Amino acid sequence: MSKDLQKTSSQEQTLSFLEEAPVGILTFSSDWKVTYVNTSFFNFGVICNPGTGIPADINLFQSGIPEALNLKDEIKSLGEGKFFERKIKSSRTIDGSEISVFIKGYSIFNENAFLGGMLILEDLKLEAENLDNISFKDSFFGIMAKESEDSCFITDYGFKIKYFCLNGSLGNILPEGDLANSPLEEILYPILKEKTSGIFSRIPSNGGKTLEKASVEIEGQMVSFQVSFIPFSFGSTPKLIYVSLKDITAEENEKIRYQNEIAELKQYQFITSSVTDAVITTDAEGKIIFWNRSAEKLFGYCKSEIFRQFIGRIFSSFDKISFLEIKKQVIAGSPYEAELNAATRDRREEIVSVKVSSAGEGNSRAFIFLCSSVTERMRVEKELRISEERFRNIVINANEFICNLDTGGNIIYVNPAFLRAFDFTEGELLQKNIRDLICPDSLKEEEISLPELLEDHSGSTELHLITRSGKEIVTLANFSPIKDLNNAVKYHNCIFTDITEQKEAEKELLMVRSVYEASQDGIAVETGRKFILVNESFAAIFGYNNAAEMIGKDPLDIVSNEDIPKVARLIKARENKETAPSRYEFLAKHKDGSLFYAEASVTSYEAENKTYIVSVCRDVTERKRTQKAMRDSEERYRSITDNIDDFLWSAERIEQNMRPVFYTSSIEKVTGYGQEEFLSDSKLWFKLIYPDDLRAVNKKLKNLLKDPARQSDELEFRIINKSGNITWIRNKIKVQRDDSGRPHRIFGLVSDISLYKKASEDLYKVTEALRQSNDTKDKFLSIISHDLRTPFSSILGFTDLLLSDSELSEAQKNQYISFIQESSKNMLQLVNSLLEWTRLQTGRMKFEPERLNIREVIQKSITIMAGTALQKGIHLESLLEKDIYVHADSNLLLQVFNNLISNSIKFTNPDGSITVSCRPSEGLTSYLFIVKDTGVGIKKEDLGKLFRVDSKFTLEGTKGEKGSGLGLSIVREIIEKHGGEIHVESEFGKGSEFHFTLPAAAANILLVDDNKTDRLLYQKILKNIVPNYRIDEASNGQEALEFIAKKTPALVITDHDMPLMSGYDMVRNLNGMDIKGKPPVIVLSGDINKHIFEEYRELQVEYVFRKPVNLSNFKTAIEKSLKKALFT
Repeated sequence: MSKDLQKTSSQEQTLSFLEEAPVGILTFSSDWKVTYVNTSFFNFGVICNPGTGIPADINLFQSGIPEALNLKDEIKSLGEGKFFERKIKSSRTIDGSEISVFIKGYSIFNENAFLGGMLILEDLKLEAENLDNISFKDSFFGIMAKESEDSCFITDYGFKIKYFCLNGSLGNILPEGDLANSPLEEILYPILKEKTSGIFSRIPSNGGKTLEKASVEIEGQMVSFQVSFIPFSFGSTPKLIYVSLKDITAEENEKIRYQNEIAELKQYQFITSSVTDAVITTDAEGKIIFWNRSAEKLFGYCKSEIFRQFIGRIFSSFDKISFLEIKKQVIAGSPYEAELNAATRDRREEIVSVKVSSAGEGNSRAFIFLCSSVTERMRVEKELRISEERFRNIVINANEFICNLDTGGNIIYVNPAFLRAFDFTEGELLQKNIRDLICPDSLKEEEISLPELLEDHSGSTELHLITRSGKEIVTLANFSPIKDLNNAVKYHNCIFTDITEQKEAEKELLMVRSVYEASQDGIAVETGRKFILVNESFAAIFGYNNAAEMIGKDPLDIVSNEDIPKVARLIKARENKETAPSRYEFLAKHKDGSLFYAEASVTSYEAENKTYIVSVCRDVTERKRTQKAMRDSEERYRSITDNIDDFLWSAERIEQNMRPVFYTSSIEKVTGYGQEEFLSDSKLWFKLIYPDDLRAVNKKLKNLLKDPARQSDELEFRIINKSGNITWIRNKIKVQRDDSGRPHRIFGLVSDISLYKKASEDLYKVTEALRQSNDTKDKFLSIISHDLRTPFSSILGFTDLLLSDSELSEAQKNQYISFIQESSKNMLQLVNSLLEWTRLQTGRMKFEPERLNIREVIQKSITIMAGTALQKGIHLESLLEKDIYVHADSNLLLQVFNNLISNSIKFTNPDGSITVSCRPSEGLTSYLFIVKDTGVGIKKEDLGKLFRVDSKFTLEGTKGEKGSGLGLSIVREIIEKHGGEIHVESEFGKGSEFHFTLPAAAANILLVDDNKTDRLLYQKILKNIVPNYRIDEASNGQEALEFIAKKTPALVITDHDMPLMSGYDMVRNLNGMDIKGKPPVIVLSGDINKHIFEEYRELQVEYVFRKPVNLSNFKTAIEKSLKKALFT
């Protein structure tokens, strides 16, 4: 167990014994605060226990104890070193003995200093004659003495030892054996020495506790003791003295160490207060524990304001983490040094040089910050750096050639301008003498030597210097000596100013003078609105006899009245130093008043606080005439190129690539993209080419450009314009080549040939259709001729029998007549079908499509065919449950349904069924109709023979019915004329389904006009004319095309002149769109002329009206347009 732990354990044992002692004990300090009270103090029946005990640190006189004991004055006397003992209570026992309770008061002094006192309550009274019979060994005092680490003695008042207990090291210096009845004075002499007699003489008179300190050498080490003398009395007579010796060596050594440290700290404090640097000390956590006066002066905070504050309050760059890093660095033996911004009380900017070291170890380690202000030093250094930098910049950036020469003329420094001008390296120049750079003739001209030149620094000297390349530079040289303290020249500063240009300017001035006088252009100088200098040419241009005649005239005197305000404004702007054009044209006036066009090039300069304006004038009348002719020609050319549908383009070789440089504005009509878009994106043209055509175009173009023998070519291909429509174009290309045959310029003419291509395609289709039609007719006629001959043969044969055979019975005659009738009916049916087919082929059949309810047509056809179906017992039904509107001819559609239903009845057995149904087709622009029967069906190999007039496929019905073989061909012609398609799906023995499509009738009309008021007006008019149609709106042609691409209207009514896209461009793009059901267009505009009318006619626009429109004509046009076929 360590000494500290033993000490703690001993103290705990002592407190335990005091707590259990049979006497009451109360101790107090020098300021009368209660420091300890044991439990027994309240067990004698004289002091009431408050329950919670007496509070710690309570003043004794506020505890109520002195009043309860009636000993207030006696207790106060303890502070004067007095002792008292009082009997405060007595009582009788059963055997008649008397037990008395006594209180004793002791004072404790350290030399003459009052440390406090003790109150003891006891109920044992010992008479003097029985003192020797007391057994101290087993008493409370004896037990406590054994358990204590201190040595103690109990003596009588004559200092004869009655009891002793030696502990610790005391036994090594006191006599051995039984010390009972030995004089205590002799026993303690080795410890107290010369103090012994004085102490023992003072104790009886003191009456209170006496403390003494003494030291003695034990086994080579000094041991310190505190000797305490405490007298005890019984009644009024002192009886015993309790003497204790406490080993206080450790406490004394610690005290000495602390005193030494305090002395050392005082010394350090004196030192730190004497130094000018601020000293700050922190503990291990960075909290300030020392702050000297220099720190107060530097930072403005007093010690009380900053004590125990974190160091980061002064140095904001420090936080807990950075302080920890600094600690580690300093503890590792590396001092921390830095220049930091400090936070001062008055918030001034302060830069402090900080050095951090440490002192002490472990938790007691402190960190010392030695701080000195470097603000002023840094300010001075900064100013010096700025000043040095300023002068260095002056020297480095100076245009003058600056160098330093030693006393012998050797170069020891040159600035960058010197290096640049003379084209030497710095090392090369530092090995030269200035004499090496001076033209020898220059010194001869000045009649002075170099030493004389260096010594004479009264002015500038003109010297000619030679560069590396031999170029001569004319300079003005200035030499100034730099002397030391002894007035001896250390080196020379040399500044050479390049005046070569000035010399050249002098020459040029002479040349300018000669040019001024000989110039064909008029030159004049004016100031203050007066000519002060003019040349002869100026006078001649304006019709004056000589230059002198114009001196003093106002410049406005030579300007026509028409242009005087303009020229006056320009002259004033220059006089006021405002922005003005340096060149302008004006209508000038000769001296005789005749007018001509003049051009003036003007500049101005300042001299002697005056503004001088220099004008160079020439007669540009002829040039103006030529320019006007060129502009007129250019305007005519631009008008032609802008108004034709074709556009021109050109490309030039820029660096290694051919790039487009020019397009005429017509390109927007063809592609939808403007000139700027093509010029900003050189690849745009190739991006527009239709993907299937791109490879062929690139190949042809590459072949043209790489063949030096070829100069031109013509390409036809498709592009996709900005609206998304396909446009056919023809690009005629002309190539200009350089001497090596490489193309350097390309010209092109591009034409929109979409209409031409469409016409060619239509022509081809018509030609092909005519060829096929002729082939079909030839074959058809051969079939028809046979079919027509057959009935005639039957009719003629039976007619001959009837006429020649008179023996025929009536039954035979009737049978022959029935055969003749059936043959006649078949022939009539064939002729009627032939006539219908012929009318369809030749276009003579009336075709008037309109918006109609197909449900009504189907129901009408079922009503017509219901009788025939009923005769065969066939169920005929329409599955349409609601009205469906299509755009078609009602009569022709009725014939379609009649033919198809009749055909199904013909090939359906009794008890069969025929249904007609409808559903929207894909894309919702048409309807799919299905005529379905449960008849005999059609063989797979016969399906291809249907709908073909040349095959004339026909079979007998289930009841022997016969047909012409043309019914399905006529149905196909009618369906295709409506823009639909027809096909059959059949399974032999189970039935057939005939599928065909018809265009859905659009229920809306698109009104296109950029004027919102006009749109509102004509919307109301249209609502009255065609109330069953919805009116949609668009504000320009581009918006209309986007609308049509999504949902085709029944009719488009458009304005002509609109932003973004005109009505004409909209119709042209609409014609090129690859969509079915293109709506008819009516043009309604306020700016229509004959030329525009003809343009729309070329686009197949039938109705073009000028606003305000005749409503009757407008209504007729709308009704006819809505009936117009959507498919051609």
